[in-house]
Amino acid sequence: MCNTNLQISRLHPEYLGIWKPFILQPTLTRIDKLKMMLNFIRVIAYYYVSIFIKFIDSEKTMINFDLFAKNLDYLFVSHLIKKDEDDYDFYFGDILSVLSATKKTVHRLLIPHEDISLNSCKSVSFKTTILSKKMTKVTLLKYVVLNTISVYNLFIYCTSKKFTIYETISIIIGQLSNMSIFCIAAQIRGALMALRPKKLVFTYEGNAIERLIFSLCSEFGVHSIGYQHAPIIKGQYAVYRTLGDGLDPDTILCSGPHYASQFIKKLPNKTSIKIIGSPKYFEFGQDFFINKQDKHILLTPDGNKGSILKFIDLGLELNDSKKFDKITIRSHPLYQKYLSNELKKCAQEIETKINISTNPLDYDLKKCSWVIYQNSSTCIQALLAGCQVIYYSYNPVNVDPLWELTSSNKTAHTLSEVLQITERYPRASLESAIKLHTKGELLFSKLNYDILLM
Repeated sequence: MCNTNLQISRLHPEYLGIWKPFILQPTLTRIDKLKMMLNFIRVIAYYYVSIFIKFIDSEKTMINFDLFAKNLDYLFVSHLIKKDEDDYDFYFGDILSVLSATKKTVHRLLIPHEDISLNSCKSVSFKTTILSKKMTKVTLLKYVVLNTISVYNLFIYCTSKKFTIYETISIIIGQLSNMSIFCIAAQIRGALMALRPKKLVFTYEGNAIERLIFSLCSEFGVHSIGYQHAPIIKGQYAVYRTLGDGLDPDTILCSGPHYASQFIKKLPNKTSIKIIGSPKYFEFGQDFFINKQDKHILLTPDGNKGSILKFIDLGLELNDSKKFDKITIRSHPLYQKYLSNELKKCAQEIETKINISTNPLDYDLKKCSWVIYQNSSTCIQALLAGCQVIYYSYNPVNVDPLWELTSSNKTAHTLSEVLQITERYPRASLESAIKLHTKGELLFSKLNYDILLM
């Protein structure tokens, strides 16, 4: 369960990891095989070095959850995305605050990420605990023993099933790269034992760590809830897969009616499917139409470095075309620093109209007539704001969140196609903008807090 190479969440080059050449190529090349062997050696070396470093830098004790309120109504597990955390969660919005205001007992656990260091945490309505990246010596020893057994069992299984040596290596690499997931899981296990929540809510995209947490909930008799907060792309099969053995959520909360209908079609009746809506939803107001500027375009890359670089290149090409008065680009919070550094490198010797936005998204959407995107939920919010949207094609697979609503967007593969589309189709009329908003509501609908208050 701690092996990310056994749980591929989606058919997206950035998520395929080590399986990318297996899936996207007819056969492995000699270079692929050589890279895999070298990577295997590197992973083994890194594994043992990491164990030594974790031992030296280990915690004396784990977080003492016994100090907090017990028998919670809700335990939320989210991610540390912002440097200044507050009651408004990046994924769950104000849901936690609303529950707290109705006298529900709520505790939030935040999973730390390497690229974010916390400046402050101003959680007032409910208790927030940031999970540690470190382990105690006892937990580390347990990890080494269990992981050694798992590697042995996986090797025996792969051999008995006649997996190729490269498939076996790929699976074992995943097992040797799971220390951070085990660390987080051990702390969540401790929280479930001490806090005894009635329900646990976690984001749900089909990732390995989600399945592990649902399994822990099953072990402790806690009702598990997976929140489908993000759009689902064409090849995102894992989110619709049922594994059994306590690895599936008891309830799935959907961001809109379209996704709920898909879950109902593809999952067995024993899974409860409910529409809660999305904190990213907003009503369409006149200001979204009146303030739009025809020559202002917004670029929203996917949450990975490759997409960011591609959109920086597109931004520079749009700048050279002189067709737009203002070009705005914004990224996922985890990649803001990377975007800023790379744009400075690329544009240090030329004058550009490109600016990196740190404004609230609705501010940018009120100004822009066009939004260019890849695998970003911003495209749905752009529809809600009445913006025209262009999917910037990502070969060799389709990562368009609007792939099932093709009438709502246009597709471009090159700069010339982007320019042709923006010249051919003028800014959306008020009537068209309202229709776009209606389509956006199918994916991100208004929050219905009563779903969790029942």
